[in-house]
Amino acid sequence: MVFSHNDLLANNILIRKDNKKFIFIDFEYATYNFPFYDIANYFEESSINYEVTKPPYFDFISPSEEAKNLKQRFIDAYVVAKDYSLEDFRLNFDKVRKE
Repeated sequence: MVFSHNDLLANNILIRKDNKKFIFIDFEYATYNFPFYDIANYFEESSINYEVTKPPYFDFISPSEEAKNLKQRFIDAYVVAKDYSLEDFRLNFDKVRKE
């Protein structure tokens, strides 16, 4: 278990213009969770359009092949940087998605 943001979506990530560093905001759901929860949650949240003006006020966005490839490259880089095996990552990622 690791300390996680637990609400990591685009509106909670700011990028400073002066030094290009990321700033995470809105920590009301922050607590301990699986190491891959924030990544899985970000990917899922990125596939939802909340700017729909008619009920149910959201819609799912079908990811392009480019988006799928970008997600896969991110996962591969994260796994290498953290010295995890891809099998461990996928097992944890699938576990988080089912909850």
